[in-house]
Amino acid sequence: MSQFPTGNPELQQSERNPFQDAMLPGPGEVPPSYWHFDSIDKNAYLHRFQQLGPREGKVSGADVKPILMESGLANEQLAQIWRLSDFDNDGYMDLDEFCIAMHLIKAVQNGAQLPEKLPSTLLPNRKF
Repeated sequence: MSQFPTGNPELQQSERNPFQDAMLPGPGEVPPSYWHFDSIDKNAYLHRFQQLGPREGKVSGADVKPILMESGLANEQLAQIWRLSDFDNDGYMDLDEFCIAMHLIKAVQNGAQLPEKLPSTLLPNRKF
């Protein structure tokens, strides 16, 4: 009998809480860190923004609309994304606002629900 281990085996940290997986994002959810401005890959959207020919660092809604519509999202969702990302309500988007809009589109495409209000963590530091 001395060949058999006695007592319970040592569990890995990930095995110690059977509900740990419930704390991870499920299908259609994004991790909490996704709602932080620093998590936006601005370089991924920079070229697209520059192709729109910004004037004084901004592009109009009419210029941005076709790009947003390429997402395939419903107009109601795109309208909400516009309201959230055009946080200075001037009808134009600067690079930061454009990146936030594209980031929100990506979240919805991954199954996330849009927030009612843009989380303050998604605002760039310069906008505080």
